[in-house]
Amino acid sequence: MSDIPFSVRPNGISANDVAETYLTTAAATATYEPIQLPKVYLFAHKTANSFNLGNLAFVDVVNYTIQLQSNVGSFNTGTGVFTAPRNGIYRIEGNIAIYDPSSNPYLITADTYIQKRPVGGSFAIEATSFFDNEIGNYNTIVQTLTLKPSCMLSLNTGDQIKLSVQVRIGTGIWYIAHNLGSFTKATTLNIYTVD
Repeated sequence: MSDIPFSVRPNGISANDVAETYLTTAAATATYEPIQLPKVYLFAHKTANSFNLGNLAFVDVVNYTIQLQSNVGSFNTGTGVFTAPRNGIYRIEGNIAIYDPSSNPYLITADTYIQKRPVGGSFAIEATSFFDNEIGNYNTIVQTLTLKPSCMLSLNTGDQIKLSVQVRIGTGIWYIAHNLGSFTKATTLNIYTVD
């Protein structure tokens, strides 16, 4: 940049009596920082078993305890429903433990789902993780199972997310477990923004 001439003179003083001064401007550098959206996160786990997995029943994972969260009120621990506090790309990770303490339980299939409900809409399946015992030996005894549905979704403010389970059973009383022995947080829900 070049120098810029300027002069300052009080009223009544002739311009010939004022020395001209020069203002030098240095090259300025500006940096641009994009606006960072606030991070949204939820880490929750079950602290009690849900004794409600009947044959072919479609059951929501409910009754959580919040470990960490960024937006108080965005997660209903009783219903297991998360409501997006802002538009963004969210990573949803479920870990669902299914268990039967009986001596000869027989689990045929188990499906776990991540469901999304857009504002004004209905819940629909977005991702699944499943176990199918029909492919192998029908007499295989399965007592404990952990399934991990996960996905990334674009959510708008007010969209909702929940985890669900459906089992087909031959015998036993199956439930969603909060712990598996020393693994005390077996059923969890983690949701966080990646944008």
